[in-house]
Amino acid sequence: KTSPATGEKTSGLDAGRVCYFHDGTSIKENVIKWKEGTDNYHYQVEISEFKLPMKWIKTSVGVRPAPGRENSASVAYMKMEFKFKYGAFGHVIGTLMGRRLMRNTQRKILTGLETHLLTGKVVGPDGKPEVDATTI
Repeated sequence: KTSPATGEKTSGLDAGRVCYFHDGTSIKENVIKWKEGTDNYHYQVEISEFKLPMKWIKTSVGVRPAPGRENSASVAYMKMEFKFKYGAFGHVIGTLMGRRLMRNTQRKILTGLETHLLTGKVVGPDGKPEVDATTI
């Protein structure tokens, strides 16, 4: 929904933001790794202040050339690492449910990003571009 910066730094290493989601939840992100190159872009955030039963979450996001189409297309990728609370029980729950939950979350984020890039519009809670009131 929105993601205002938490400090003066809005990009790069040590930048932070709070992400407010359409369902009323939020998370705080802090950039802990940052790499820019001519053909690759990658950053990693540490996520905190979330309501999930996890000890920690780290998410890596990047863009790289598409295999076989290096000069004409790019691929966005995302990887989430996490550890559930509650010891062995949390490990079992994380294995059975956590990976699926994170995979679905990644899919929604990347699909929303694609929709925004293709339309230039804010993506609504249903995953579709929001209608601009000035065009009605």
